[in-house]
Amino acid sequence: MAPILLVEDDPHLILLYRRFLQEAGFLVLAAVTGQEAMQLLEQKQVCLIITDLLMPDGDGFELMRMVHNRFAAVPVIAITGGGRFMSSQFLLDSARTLGARKVLHKPFSADELLQSVLTVLQEAEQTTQLPNLENRTVSSAQA
Repeated sequence: MAPILLVEDDPHLILLYRRFLQEAGFLVLAAVTGQEAMQLLEQKQVCLIITDLLMPDGDGFELMRMVHNRFAAVPVIAITGGGRFMSSQFLLDSARTLGARKVLHKPFSADELLQSVLTVLQEAEQTTQLPNLENRTVSSAQA
């Protein structure tokens, strides 16, 4: 299976989320900016993008628009803890409107992340014929 692209500006969260995903058997590419994410997308095929919505060089919304225009088959999970002037619920609702398949409010558990990833990938597999997920399941013991 192609790797998951994780886009997060906090290096500590990149390490944490990457560990959650790798322990569940996924390959993970990481980018700290939307621009870096787009460069990776030009070079590598990914099966899923997990993006923070608020980042210093732009935002996840801008990245989602570019992905929708150039890599429409790649599903997106949007994550946020909110911002100074906007509630996290407003941001997550906006991400859904722009096509995020799932949204997660920070902080979230390893189980929440992994269940969201599995759900989105299984839905994508059914609609776009992504490679088989080999019936992966996540239990709280894995998290």
